[in-house]
Amino acid sequence: MRSLLLTAFVVAFLLHTFAFKFSWAHIFSKKKVIIKYLRYDNCGGTFDPVRFSDVQVSTTGDGDLVVSGKFDAYTKLEPPIKAIVKMKRRILGIWTPVPFCYKDFGSCEFDDICNYGRDLTECPPLLDEHDVPCECPIEKGRYILPGAQFSTKGTRWAALIAGHYKGSIKLMHNQDQIACYNATWTLDD
Repeated sequence: MRSLLLTAFVVAFLLHTFAFKFSWAHIFSKKKVIIKYLRYDNCGGTFDPVRFSDVQVSTTGDGDLVVSGKFDAYTKLEPPIKAIVKMKRRILGIWTPVPFCYKDFGSCEFDDICNYGRDLTECPPLLDEHDVPCECPIEKGRYILPGAQFSTKGTRWAALIAGHYKGSIKLMHNQDQIACYNATWTLDD
C-alpha cells in the first residue's frame, strides 16, 4: 500500500511539474503575433490630402505580415509627418485605454514618420518594384501595393498581447491633419 501511494505521489508530482514547465515554456517562447481580424474606416474630413483604400493586412501561417492596398496623396507630402496613435484593448468586456508605448506598440506618438525605420540604406525591393515610396517627400499620386510580404520577429509577449483592440491614427503635417483612420483588430498568438 505504501509503495502504491509513493508511486501515485511521484506520478502526480511529475505530471504537475511537466504541466507547469510546459505552460511557462509556452508563455515565454518567442512567437509571432497573428492578425485574426482587421477593419478600418476614415475618420478624417472629405478633403484630407491622404487617403487609403482597399487596405488588407494579414499574417501568414508563420506570422509574417502581408500588406496590400492603395494610397492616394492629393498633394506632395513633406516632412515632418507626425503620427498620433491611440489604442484601447477590450478587457473583461470594457474598452480600456492602453496608456503606454512599448517598442512602438500601444498609444504612441511619432514626431516624424518620414524618419521612422531610416536605418535602412535602401527601400525594400517589394516597394521599389511597385514604385511605392519609402521616404519623404512623397510626390502627389496614387500608389498601389498588391500583396507585399514582410518578415516579422517573434516576441515572448505574444500570449499577453493577444486580444481585441480598437484605436485611431492621425497623421499631421505641422498643425494640419492630413489623414485620420479608426480601426478594430484582433491579435492571436
